[in-house]
Amino acid sequence: MDNIQNLEVYYKPVGKHYGWQLDNLTAAHTGPVFGGRTISAMGNRPQDHRDRDLLLASLLRDRRLRMFRKQCLTLPAWAPAVPEHIPAHFQNRAQALIMLGCSHQLLIEKMRANIDLAGDPDRAEQMLKAMEACPPRGALFSRTDLDTAHPCGYARLCPWCHARSVQRLYGRLLAGPCMPERLAGKHLIVLKTRADGGAELDAPQVRGVRNDYRYRLRCVAHKLGIEGGVILHQVTPWIPRYNRPEQKRKIFAHEFAMVGVADISGIENIGRTTRELCDDWMIGEHELMLLPGSLPEALRYSLHGTAYKFDSSEIGLLVRDPKTVLYGIQGAAALQPMFLFDGQQAWSYVEAMKGTRLYDTFGNWRESQAEQKSCSPKPRVQSECGEECRKWAFESENDRKHRDAERRRRQLAAVALPYYRKFRDAGGKHLGRPALCKMLSEAGHVVSDWDARWLVKNLPAMDKPAAFEKSVARRTQGIAHCRQERLERLAVTSNEAKFDTKGLPAMIGTPYSASLQLCAQDQNVADVSDGEHVDRLRETERLADSDSIE
Repeated sequence: MDNIQNLEVYYKPVGKHYGWQLDNLTAAHTGPVFGGRTISAMGNRPQDHRDRDLLLASLLRDRRLRMFRKQCLTLPAWAPAVPEHIPAHFQNRAQALIMLGCSHQLLIEKMRANIDLAGDPDRAEQMLKAMEACPPRGALFSRTDLDTAHPCGYARLCPWCHARSVQRLYGRLLAGPCMPERLAGKHLIVLKTRADGGAELDAPQVRGVRNDYRYRLRCVAHKLGIEGGVILHQVTPWIPRYNRPEQKRKIFAHEFAMVGVADISGIENIGRTTRELCDDWMIGEHELMLLPGSLPEALRYSLHGTAYKFDSSEIGLLVRDPKTVLYGIQGAAALQPMFLFDGQQAWSYVEAMKGTRLYDTFGNWRESQAEQKSCSPKPRVQSECGEECRKWAFESENDRKHRDAERRRRQLAAVALPYYRKFRDAGGKHLGRPALCKMLSEAGHVVSDWDARWLVKNLPAMDKPAAFEKSVARRTQGIAHCRQERLERLAVTSNEAKFDTKGLPAMIGTPYSASLQLCAQDQNVADVSDGEHVDRLRETERLADSDSIE
């Protein structure tokens, strides 16, 4: 990615075969890029490099995007400038990321101009707003004033959510079937093919082509000895290569890619064998790559691809056509240029691809995915008493929040009670939330909706102190009874598991994050007995009760 000069050396002869260009892209056609955010830092983590290889390098290698590459080299005058604090060796990446943001915003504007073609215009407008506000990937961006940082989830159209989906798949595979010790002595096989989707796209056609090619690829995988893998399916804009210019027309193309692990030591000629199998199952033109499992970055290169102009001659890569890796390895999940769609094509694409998944696992990879539904690490405390510790942390934090809310609302009630009595004496029957909030705001008190609900419900009872104090006593007694049950349950669990819980008293009344830290600490201290520990818990509970509602 650093050296992206001479971009047209390889692509200039074939660039004229593809008619989509970005010449008409101007500032008037696009709204704020990245949802109004600006690049704060490019990031040097492995995750940042994987995102940029997936989002930027895959587009720079795409033969359809000659104008996109030129604008990445020299940003147009209307495009946002790269911040001055970005280091010089990241300038090219930042420019490419800005152009991707502009192109994504162009797609949103084209879809908004043809929103009447959507099935539900109101819901379509919500989708477009979510795509505009989606947090970008590939760099660290500054937050806006009202930034909720919620991804839109439309991975089929949004490049940022596409990167998130691929990142989740990468994490699960790396922690499961593609662990380095499991890939020793094997190869990662990447097989890519393309199917014509025609000028029109509808849901039955997508399902038919998807099921047909998934079956063909799995048959080829079985013949090659691939016991498990993943099949990725994307639909992309395309122009077929015809000899006559008038026959060139914009169509859809189905991109299929299969990634699997196999031991190819028993296959004499893997390229010829794969070609014969693809001919037998009528897969047609295909690309085949084999990456040695001993390569630490084998899975990353298979899914995300490599940086632009990456030299793959020293990693032991086996490829059918060396020209396909001349400017780096194109990953199986490479980003497709959806911004080449016009408004009509984009909405037909949305309707046809609704409910489809980006990837499907098969074989032992599917079993591994079922066992590992997330790539988050397991909790450090695995015993039964450790689970009780975690429950105690949640419940203690909830109790503290309830006490704070009760204390705050009692103070608000002392302010609101004179207004309620004035309203009652004036002949009012029921004081609602809007009137109460208005009176308190005029007095300089800002009341939340939940506090207003509590006040409206309890102000009539608080006007009668004896009845109200009686109800508070009943509620306090119920809370104390629940705490006593938790103490006894924790004491029984501690005795059964022989688990020392010296740090637990500190969790009562502590913030939630600190409680979880105490839960996760190693419980190796053996200088406090279980009986003494329970006494400490009860004493701390007594102190917490004394600090409750007065």
